[in-house]
Amino acid sequence: MKKNTIITFGVAGVVVAAAICGLIISMNMDKHNQSNKMERVSMNASQLDTVRSDSVNEDTGIEEDTVNDTTNDSKGKSFTMEFDGIKFTVNCDIDLEDEEFEIPLKSAIYLGLSYIKDTYDTTFNSISVNMDTTSTSGIRNGSNSWNAVVELDSDKRYEITVNAQTGEVIEAQAYYKEDGADDKWVKAGDKLVRADNSADTSSKKKEYKVEKMNLDAFSDIEVDIEYNADVEIVTGDSYGVILHYYGPDYSIDYSNTDGKLKIEDVVNKKVNNFNFNNQIEANYVTIIVPKESKFSNIDIAVSSGDISLKDVQVDQIKTLLASGDSSFAEMSINKADIQTSSGDIKMKDIQANQIKTLAVSGDCSFVDMRIKEGDMQTSSGNIEVKEMQSNTANVTSTSGDIIVNGDVYGNNIFELTSGDIEIACSGKEKEYSYNLVTTSGYIEVAGEEVENEDESGASVSVKNSKKNIIKATITSGDIIIDFNKQEKVAK
Repeated sequence: MKKNTIITFGVAGVVVAAAICGLIISMNMDKHNQSNKMERVSMNASQLDTVRSDSVNEDTGIEEDTVNDTTNDSKGKSFTMEFDGIKFTVNCDIDLEDEEFEIPLKSAIYLGLSYIKDTYDTTFNSISVNMDTTSTSGIRNGSNSWNAVVELDSDKRYEITVNAQTGEVIEAQAYYKEDGADDKWVKAGDKLVRADNSADTSSKKKEYKVEKMNLDAFSDIEVDIEYNADVEIVTGDSYGVILHYYGPDYSIDYSNTDGKLKIEDVVNKKVNNFNFNNQIEANYVTIIVPKESKFSNIDIAVSSGDISLKDVQVDQIKTLLASGDSSFAEMSINKADIQTSSGDIKMKDIQANQIKTLAVSGDCSFVDMRIKEGDMQTSSGNIEVKEMQSNTANVTSTSGDIIVNGDVYGNNIFELTSGDIEIACSGKEKEYSYNLVTTSGYIEVAGEEVENEDESGASVSVKNSKKNIIKATITSGDIIIDFNKQEKVAK
């Protein structure tokens, strides 16, 4: 459903629903688990012996006449190698530290190239090698493998994973370019990219990757996904996009004109009966922006998938998600409108003038929030608030618990139809005024239950401060508030 056909959902509102030219070495698997689909392959004994031979360079683990390391800048971000008489430069966007591994980076590059040459029986005249940690195969903690994406002659691409402790090539996948596309790669079957670069294109379902870096700067972002895709915005050294989808009847395309990046999915108009089942596997969109970039507008609409943004500054942001989770962290926002029909909303370390969030069915978490105005709602789900400073914030749930912890300052209103409200303020009681009301349930303040003549409910009102006011109201449920506490855990 495109945004011009967004469906109104009942209770809550309206909801609908990212080039690496070369080699990317990673400390983990492809974050979207594509590498898990590749067949495990063993490196042959001669390759492993080369790495472990007695006549090896102590730094690289490769024979001196095999790898020629001619340059290395002061930060260790680039160096030159030679393979089969072809010299090439490895460019990295961060400092690499590989002393802890049996197989260092240069050795892994050599092993990967050797495996590609032997396994795919391919010839090539040029090698392009880059490492970009914001790419599809960027560095991830907690792994002991080098994950490599190798581009040869600009038209052959191979994804290789080398065990950093043993030197074994444990995964491999080939890609080819379709119709001379500048930045579109198609996943081939086992050993389908040959010396002549021919490929078996008989499969009706193809896996595509588009990776384009160093785009012109943009200040507006619009993403409109009718089917399914995870969408994320991450920081890097330049502007770029990475798109992954299954075609050819379906594609995710991008344009970057007049300062606006636009990404949308397209179904081939010639296809009368588009098979949505081809899209059940994970499509994804990764948008890369330089650190400290400032954006005027970010507008994301997705039918099914997760949305994730981190370390972004934006004037106005709006996200509409029919099914999936939304996550926002380390952001500076003027105005935000975040909505999901089915899924969780998580916000952490957010500074904003105005925030509106709505989850029809799902939990909400708000941690370290500094906002002027806030309206946070869920129809069915729990709400967690931890460390929040606001001028005015309304936190509302129809069914679920509201748990509040830490420094909670400003004018905060918590409303609940059915469930419990538990508040554990780190400040002293004298720093707050509070008005607590439950129609059916009990109220506990600082460990003591409030006594009321009305047996069906309870209420209490205390005026201590004009700056920090807590108002909690429940139709059916209990209210517990305490002070001088770091955290309150729900029963």
